Amino acid sequence: MPNGRKSLLAVSPPPLVFLAVFLIGIGAESLFPWRPAWMHSIVAFGWILLVMGVLLGPASAILFLVKRTTVIPTARPTKLITYGAYRFTRNPMYLGMSIIYAGVAIILGSLWSLVLLPIPVLVMNAVVIPMEEANAREEFGEQYLAYCRKARRWL
Repeated sequence: MPNGRKSLLAVSPPPLVFLAVFLIGIGAESLFPWRPAWMHSIVAFGWILLVMGVLLGPASAILFLVKRTTVIPTARPTKLITYGAYRFTRNPMYLGMSIIYAGVAIILGSLWSLVLLPIPVLVMNAVVIPMEEANAREEFGEQYLAYCRKARRWL
């Protein structure tokens, strides 16, 4: 960003971005109710997603904390984690947040929130992840680039 400034989206904690969009969906739900009957029949699937997301996202964040590297997107990483869920995806925390978001939206029957899920995903993909990747490239160089060739950004 010019003059060292970062956009508000880049410095907002990712969980807050997901939560804000989710709450907008809940607000839209209260103003314009949209609950198709089929939403009630997939509540069990919502619980499965919620559990999967918790196992993926927060567990990946805990791994960062145990290894004493940062979970703050704007901070410089100190270690390159390439095992666990990081073998398959470079962003299991964001993937986990996305899955949790979808699960809770389904459980609550909030189709508006579900429809809005692409917004925080796009913010992560277009604003937050590129900033994190630039930091990782600067910090780890070819080691990070080799990792990028092995693990996809999302899935």
